[in-house]
Amino acid sequence: MTRRGKIRAGTFALAAVTVFGISLGVRNMQAMEAETTLSYVYQRAVSDLSGYVSGMEAALEKVRYANTATAQTSLAAQLLEESSGAKAALAALPTSGENSSNINRFLSQAGDYASYLARRVSSGEDLTEEEFDNLSTLRKYAQTLSEELQKLEERFRYGRVTMNEARTTLENMTEVLPSYGGELEENASAFGEYPTLIYDGPFSDHISQMTAKATKGLERIPQGNAEQMAAKYLGIDPDQLEHTTDTGGGLPCYNFTNEELRVSVTKDGGLLCSISNPRTVSESKLSQEQALEKARDFLESVGISSAKESYYVTADGVCTFNFAWLEPVEGGSITCYPDLIKVGVALDNGEIVTYNASGYLMNHQERKFESPTVSAEKARESVSSRLKIQKDPSLALIPTPGLNEVLCWEFVCKGEDDEDILVYINVKTGMEQRIYELIRSDNGILAI
Repeated sequence: MTRRGKIRAGTFALAAVTVFGISLGVRNMQAMEAETTLSYVYQRAVSDLSGYVSGMEAALEKVRYANTATAQTSLAAQLLEESSGAKAALAALPTSGENSSNINRFLSQAGDYASYLARRVSSGEDLTEEEFDNLSTLRKYAQTLSEELQKLEERFRYGRVTMNEARTTLENMTEVLPSYGGELEENASAFGEYPTLIYDGPFSDHISQMTAKATKGLERIPQGNAEQMAAKYLGIDPDQLEHTTDTGGGLPCYNFTNEELRVSVTKDGGLLCSISNPRTVSESKLSQEQALEKARDFLESVGISSAKESYYVTADGVCTFNFAWLEPVEGGSITCYPDLIKVGVALDNGEIVTYNASGYLMNHQERKFESPTVSAEKARESVSSRLKIQKDPSLALIPTPGLNEVLCWEFVCKGEDDEDILVYINVKTGMEQRIYELIRSDNGILAI
């Protein structure tokens, strides 16, 4: 071979190696991208599964204290919805058929068993102690499974788990699940037809068509006037604000910014809708009581003079309080939970860094309340004997899933495991309208 031929052959060989290397690199990059995408899919599925199982746990906790057919049926429907979502999320995860079936079986039978019990209550039968014990057992299994899933979710979030490790973890989770038998197995399997519930649901057409009630009839103000009002609410000069894209829909607002700070004012009436100031809070100097006083003072300054604080949560140096409008009535007052206002106070200097009055603006209106048909004493009979009532009931207006409103007697109770439980009894029917569990932690109090 001539020298030129050798050079040409060498060039072709180098080119071939280069092309092969590039091709291999591209395939590796594609494989890495595919694995990353799949990892995100699994991470999302684990997150969804964790959320649904947590919802099942909460529903199973409440169903132990439901004392009427209406409440039992409602909670059974919630369990079925949560378990169906959990099964869909589980289907996207890399578990073997046997282990997937075991988890799937638990998810299905927890909802089925609650539905079976709801049908018995609807027919006028009372639940036995064994059945209440079964519900407690199911809740404990759901709690354990939820805790394990939350750990896996956290490991995914921080990249501390591989795909194979995730598969192994999921398969080992079946060790926390029950071995069904006896009455629990028989009744859950026998209940094959789920009830079709027609109710005031969250996807009703009227919700998307709602307009703010608090601003109804108020005069539309110019953008310049709204900017001055926004500056006044914040205690700054109007020149420090910049007008940005407005909000439309049922609650039209003018929006303004100052670097990361954002403030919204309603176009009708110029009422403060929201504040968002995501600044870093370096230290916590104020107590929860001092922060609450700051929040109350701010509500007074924006024209909300009658509000009752309910729950709060502290995170990243900000204490956020939930307030509800307190409607004065003859002989007392009614807590109107649909008229919700959230106020976040920075614990370093007491500044209001978050504010959201959209619930209040959408729902607040002049209301006419009829006298309760069911007395507080009569309503007390609808509260489960497994609960200990802590104080005299008060009147409360609560929202339904379809954003209508129901007047209820609010009972503050303690459960068998010293849980804090709220029970709402309809003042017209005497039936349980809603049950909540209060979750207390070092960071605050939340209702689920």
